[in-house]
Amino acid sequence: MLDALLNRPDPDAPPPADLSKLGLPADATTDPFNGKPLIIKKTPEGWKVYSVGSNLIDDGGTLDDDADFVVGSVEK
Repeated sequence: MLDALLNRPDPDAPPPADLSKLGLPADATTDPFNGKPLIIKKTPEGWKVYSVGSNLIDDGGTLDDDADFVVGSVEK
């Protein structure tokens, strides 16, 4: 997922609303906990891709306790 984001013509542009536009299989862009698209967020440190985790709440990519499950991140 991060490679697909970073290899776009403008890697700093917002991600597409439809993640299938990244050219990845659906299971690579789907949150296994809620069946919705994985969350992609641009932070001051770089891109973060995460799932809501087992608590089913978007905790902003937090890794504490039962919070989110970070699939990957790229820090500048």
